Amino acid sequence: MLHARSLTRLSFALILSAALAGCARPADPQAAATAALPAPTVAPEQVAPTLPPATEVPAATEPPAPAPTEVQPDYVAAPGARGAEPLPVVEGQVVLSLPAGSAPGQIGVSGAAGSFYGPPSFRIGADGSIRLLDALNRRVVFYTPAGKLARALAIAEAGDPVDFIVNNAGDVFVYDRGAPRDDGMGYTGQQVLRYGPSGILRDSLPVSDAIRGDALMLTADQHLVLALGNELTYLISHDGEPVPPQLQPATRQRGAATPRSPVLFRVEPQDGGFRLDLDTAYSSRPVNNDWRPLAVPADEATFFNVDRAMNLYLTGALDGPMIAVRRLAPDGSALGGARIDVAACAGHSWHTFYVDQEGAAWTLCSGEAGVTVRRYDLLDQAGQPLPTAPDAAADVPWRPGAVQNVAA
Repeated sequence: MLHARSLTRLSFALILSAALAGCARPADPQAAATAALPAPTVAPEQVAPTLPPATEVPAATEPPAPAPTEVQPDYVAAPGARGAEPLPVVEGQVVLSLPAGSAPGQIGVSGAAGSFYGPPSFRIGADGSIRLLDALNRRVVFYTPAGKLARALAIAEAGDPVDFIVNNAGDVFVYDRGAPRDDGMGYTGQQVLRYGPSGILRDSLPVSDAIRGDALMLTADQHLVLALGNELTYLISHDGEPVPPQLQPATRQRGAATPRSPVLFRVEPQDGGFRLDLDTAYSSRPVNNDWRPLAVPADEATFFNVDRAMNLYLTGALDGPMIAVRRLAPDGSALGGARIDVAACAGHSWHTFYVDQEGAAWTLCSGEAGVTVRRYDLLDQAGQPLPTAPDAAADVPWRPGAVQNVAA
């Protein structure tokens, strides 16, 4: 017998499928020309769909309980898992430094003293390439892992570019927020622009004025979603077909999306601690949501991403001078992490912070002189760098290609 929650997902999928059937996209006039283009040189952010299980991480002992006169900690460690130890502050390595300007090799920066704003978002490719949205100069720039400029993609059609993402075929999607509404309750003229690997504009997907976002995501199933605060999502395209703007507000789901998994992630309170919650509302595949407790403090209980091994990354609040990022094993036990000082980063937001597929953390900081990209190793409880995430993904419900079932 199906759970009521699964029936809700199924109903949503049937309604959306029926709506999309009558809203097929017209033929792309650039399709024939683009088909003859060489394969893209940039690597996708998605992991391979078929992966063997990862080695199980052994559990360690929990920290001793505090004396009765001490203040109780603001977390409860996961049963049988390591407790959430305090994280060390780590220094980052400068990987890329770009001067302010508009010429090749420069980056757009605007503002006044103490409030300089540069690229609103960046990403690290599976090949280690560094990609930045140069919103001021209306371009997406790609740098090699060694910091050499590889190419620049012009996005002159975007009025207010906010975020971007690259799919498996090398297409670049840009979220253009449009203009502020007169009532101050969002934006009008929102769209997602799709550029082919050669830089040709291939599509403009309209976005409803009734929804707001600050980031663009692709799931591992290649569903395109608009995200707000890494906590809410709206479906923009499903199985390659655009979702009509009038239906987009009805697709709202609570959770975070990532190109490395087909599901949405949430962290929920449970028994004085926190648990991982999964949702496949945008997929026809149900999920066996085997809730697992997480060893994480209350102020670091925000889901952020997974790596290629399906380890979990949770962060603390991004509105202070320090970012806490914690790596958890798939079973919810704490492996380590770091605290990163972003006090000097003007205009910092949740999508100027990144965790790559190998499990390293990155920051993008803007200032009067330009932009700096830094890489940070996360540390284990002994203060040693955590190992690079293995290529093999753990056999968990959130890995791409996982066999997902509904409990009877």
